[in-house]
Amino acid sequence: MSSVTFGLFAPVFFAYVGLKFSVTFTAWPLILGITAIAFIGKLIGGLMGGYVAGFRGAPLLALGVGLNARGMMELLLAQVGLATGIIDTNLYSALVIMTLTTTLCTPPILKRLLRRFTVADILPRVPGPLAVGGLESTTRIPSDETAR
Repeated sequence: MSSVTFGLFAPVFFAYVGLKFSVTFTAWPLILGITAIAFIGKLIGGLMGGYVAGFRGAPLLALGVGLNARGMMELLLAQVGLATGIIDTNLYSALVIMTLTTTLCTPPILKRLLRRFTVADILPRVPGPLAVGGLESTTRIPSDETAR
């Protein structure tokens, strides 16, 4: 089922999204505003969830930034909104650009953030018997340079 979904339906859906996409230069303030609000909103949501889960400091920031990469649901909701007439083409196009921007900007930002961590830093602070033992705080996540 998963291979059919990703191999057949997902490309058709993304092609359909692209066919409905239309942007005018008058929509650029809307696009910038929606993109900024979405990025900040996703970041804050990730920070709050990570804080509750026990993350602190730079790993908490990486978690918040990492959650900006999700975008399929936004495209789906934008498509439904356009099809039902709830949103117009300018807002639809702004939502598509916002989704692409937040999804494509996240990996390079996240890569830079993750270079500073050890494995022990990334694990949430779990007290008692659930705490992970045996991990050296000097264990580093391999970067591109060390992975070669």
